[in-house]
Amino acid sequence: MRGVRALINDSMKNSQLLILIAILVSLAACEEHVDLSDQKRHAINGFSFSIPANWEVIQEAEERGVSYLYIESPGLAIVQVTIYDQKASFTLREYAMYSIENTEKRTSFGSRNEGTLKKIKKSFAGKKLNGYRNEYIWTLVVFPSQQVTEFFKFPNKDRGIFITTMAPEDNLDKVEKGFDLIISSFTQE
Repeated sequence: MRGVRALINDSMKNSQLLILIAILVSLAACEEHVDLSDQKRHAINGFSFSIPANWEVIQEAEERGVSYLYIESPGLAIVQVTIYDQKASFTLREYAMYSIENTEKRTSFGSRNEGTLKKIKKSFAGKKLNGYRNEYIWTLVVFPSQQVTEFFKFPNKDRGIFITTMAPEDNLDKVEKGFDLIISSFTQE
């Protein structure tokens, strides 16, 4: 016969799992359509860009000649801006593959498959950029989610500049205009 303590422990484990599931479901459901009526400018290492006012920079750092920042929507969308002080000696495809492999290694929660990586071409307010689109499955606990990450490299003679956008596929229609705003407004100061 199991003791009361064991039953409480089992109950707590189940409660914690249910709370985690509830949080994830509520986060996925709370993504808002991007509101471009209010914007703010942000600058990093000689470059600036606009972001929707309700999105926020959640991390910004400079290490060994690399500046980077992460921008988060109110839901689950993320934009990563990476600026190398020297011209990048690697291609956009190499950057995308490294990012995919590195994400798999650094992730301490959940897992992801490699997915597919295909070339894309997009226009952002007259700026035409080649990029790569990675569609993959992210699994947290036992709940899979279709994710989309896009990688872009900005032409610059002196520096390597990469912008990466990430979002659950079912939220793309809500956040894509925010991604477009950041990329189309990205300029050297």
